[in-house]
Amino acid sequence: MRALGSRHRCWKPAAPSSTSSGTSRLDAESYPDWYGFEHPAPAWLDKAVYGLPELLGEALPGAKLVANPGCFPTPVILGCAPLLAAGLIEPSTIRVDGKTGLSGAGRTASRSSSFASTDGSIRPYRTPGHQHTPEMERGLELTTGTTPRVLFVPHLVPSVRGVVTTAYATLGHGVTTGSLTDCLAAAFAGRPFVRVQPPGGMVDAKRTRGTNVVELQAVADPRTGTAVVLGALDNLIKGAAGQAIQNANVAFGFPEGTALPTLAVYP
Repeated sequence: MRALGSRHRCWKPAAPSSTSSGTSRLDAESYPDWYGFEHPAPAWLDKAVYGLPELLGEALPGAKLVANPGCFPTPVILGCAPLLAAGLIEPSTIRVDGKTGLSGAGRTASRSSSFASTDGSIRPYRTPGHQHTPEMERGLELTTGTTPRVLFVPHLVPSVRGVVTTAYATLGHGVTTGSLTDCLAAAFAGRPFVRVQPPGGMVDAKRTRGTNVVELQAVADPRTGTAVVLGALDNLIKGAAGQAIQNANVAFGFPEGTALPTLAVYP
């Protein structure tokens, strides 16, 4: 799929392609287990840049293929990678709980996506084989050099759009909520689309609705030795099309925030 549109004269014929599907996010060996098919073009996977601009943006200029991250992996990787890199959480198993609205399942009509099935319902799905699990692991490896195991349980909630993720990781010795928060704030200082919540604040998917913003929050629980890392975004914007535009902006040298909103549609 051509990024944005090649009909515009400002785009060069050699413009990078981008994909919002999962077909370029993993290594070739992972596709049979997680997607159920042999990858038809494995040579292209070595050319693909994982398009998470806040952490991997330096690789975007000149890229021929950009793999747009999934909606669940985006807040998990953004929230956990700086903490892993700083040694504030341990590179052991990270357990992730995810909530998403119905638009995350696409527009295909089915009994499970009907109003009668989803109204008032909260239910897990595709556990433990959700395809975003290896993407979280690979994204953390690309950004930190470590490869923690991820256990991921997604849930469908009675909402149209929005994603909230809660990741549980082993807390480093003596690490506090303040140090976790300071680490995230320093990692994303000056980044227009990452909003780090202060201690005591709470992420809220509704504050991100219609925007390219991701909210992050980290809390230390010394009683259990656990770091709780939370993220919220609009799965249709920062979790999909908005991030693709952001990637195109960086790849082509435009201001990163071009055509991307930060003010939520509320209520």
